[in-house]
Amino acid sequence: MSNDEKTKTPPSHRVYAVSPDGEEKSTWTEIGAAWPHKDGEGFSLMFTARPLEGAQIVLRRPNARKTAVNSTHRASGRYDELKS
Repeated sequence: MSNDEKTKTPPSHRVYAVSPDGEEKSTWTEIGAAWPHKDGEGFSLMFTARPLEGAQIVLRRPNARKTAVNSTHRASGRYDELKS
């Protein structure tokens, strides 16, 4: 999938870096987006930030309610232009 196609199609998943923040808590930081390949066998990823060392990378489908609440806390970058 080319970059031009990515800008026309919203991502199917968000990419998060999950870092431990104590014994039972973790900090989730959105660091990019993912688009499925047409053949269904993989994803193209676009990152707006790098994860911290030791962070786990997690792909999640967007949650409309959380997206609206957290939209001001996202990393800036080209990917932000896709949100509407």
